[in-house]
Amino acid sequence: GAYFSYLFLYYLNCSNMMKMYLYFGFVNEVLFGNLNGKTTINLVMTCLFLGSLAMVEQFLKKLSSLLDSKMNKNFIKYIHRKSSGTNENQPFKESSNMLVKQLGYFSLGYKMHLFRSLVFTMRFVISYFVMLAVMTFNAYIFIAVAIGAFVGHFISTIYVIPYEEVVTCNDSTCCCA
Repeated sequence: GAYFSYLFLYYLNCSNMMKMYLYFGFVNEVLFGNLNGKTTINLVMTCLFLGSLAMVEQFLKKLSSLLDSKMNKNFIKYIHRKSSGTNENQPFKESSNMLVKQLGYFSLGYKMHLFRSLVFTMRFVISYFVMLAVMTFNAYIFIAVAIGAFVGHFISTIYVIPYEEVVTCNDSTCCCA
């Protein structure tokens, strides 16, 4: 009994166990056998790769936001035309007191819906991949991902799209934002 307890405790103290705290050091594997940080150059390349993935995730996040914004703008145009009975070829004219109460149905179109779904899936997979890499608790990887997310967010939000209030109302009882 004591011998097996000794072997069990020896096994727990082996270096193969994953650390449960942030540490600066080399990593045996990061999700895949080929993606590792056993040497300095491998660790640097792994950090650059994971930082780049964090940047791409931020770009996809911004792209998803822009697609949603475009979809919402088109939806409001569609509803306005439907409720006012105007022709779809007529240009959309904003009204300062426009308030749409009855929504109706709106179709995105197959290609747009497919593209939005692909962007969502890519963002989902990349986000989980980066999260699992950070869970190695390697401080170098954590810092690389944080810097990559910062740079990706900074670059993707340089050009801020001005907020256009499409649905406005002068009456204080009709709408609260």
